[in-house]
This record gives sequence, structure tokens and C-alpha cells, in this order.
Amino acid sequence: MNDWAEKLIERLGAPHGIIHNAGITLDALHLLQTSENWRQIMDTNLNAVFNWNKSLLPAMIAQREGAIVMMSSVSGIKGNIGQTAYGASKAAMIGLSRSLAVELGRFGIRVNSLLPGFIDSEMLQSLPKEKMAAMRCLIPMRRLGQPEEVASAVAWLVGNGSRYMTGQTLVVDGGMTA
Repeated sequence: MNDWAEKLIERLGAPHGIIHNAGITLDALHLLQTSENWRQIMDTNLNAVFNWNKSLLPAMIAQREGAIVMMSSVSGIKGNIGQTAYGASKAAMIGLSRSLAVELGRFGIRVNSLLPGFIDSEMLQSLPKEKMAAMRCLIPMRRLGQPEEVASAVAWLVGNGSRYMTGQTLVVDGGMTA
């Protein structure tokens, strides 16, 4: 990852924003979760964040400004059956973003978490229609969020409108966790 990051920085300059958006969920009840699936979820959802930060942060620190958005999930603050590994990885991202906000604030770098709820995305496409209907009933707005709505929140977090916001958790879930 370091070589790739070095080439990226050499070509484009230091990043002004980093959006950690990789994520997988391999749902299984905790006692049925395999160690391999647990590791795969942690490697994708959490360890990759650590590795990318180690590669990209030195350049961001040198320019003394930037924004990092951790794409966590409402599963990081609200338990779901079959999502112990996913929920643990997303909760860890929230804790990581808060600690990084304290560490990196003196360099002008903001770090925040974005917690989408049920979003009409690839991750939900395999669910049966009945399950999707039941999910909508859990959301006060009675609909799934759209990817564009999450993208707007990300754009705000990396943009100038949130320049005095760091270490915070922004929930975009149609009121599901209200």
C-alpha cells in the first residue's frame, strides 16, 4: 500500500480528503461466525483504514489541513442479529475517528464518522422483498436512504461547511436511531 500511496501523492499531491468507504458484512450468528469471516470483516472494514492512514497521513500532516471521513454504520451504535463482527468493526471505526480527531486536530485535520442506516445499495440487493418491507417499517421516514443522500453528507464533511467539526458522528438513517 505504501508504494501505491507514494505514487498517488507524487502524481496528485497530498490528499485534502480521505474517505474510508470499504466495507463488507458476512452475517452469521456469533456462535456460527467463522474465524476466517471475522478476520476478513476486520481486515476490510478496520485494518484497511489503519493501513491507508499510515500511508497517506504523513503527506496530509505536512500540508497542515485535511478531512477524513470514516464510513461507519448505524450497526456500530445499534446491535443487529447476525452482525457481531460487522457491528464491532464499525464501532471500532467510530472510536478510531474520535481518537484521530484529538491526535490530528493540531495539524488542521478533521476526522468524523458517518453512519448510514439502510441505504438502497448493493449491500441490500440480495435481501428478499419481505425483509426490505419490514426494514422500511423500522425507519420513521418509511423509505431507504439513497446513495446520493449519503454522498451529500460526505461532501459536507470534507467541505468547508464543517471546518470546525471534528471527532463527531453524523447519522444519516431516516430517523431509525432516533
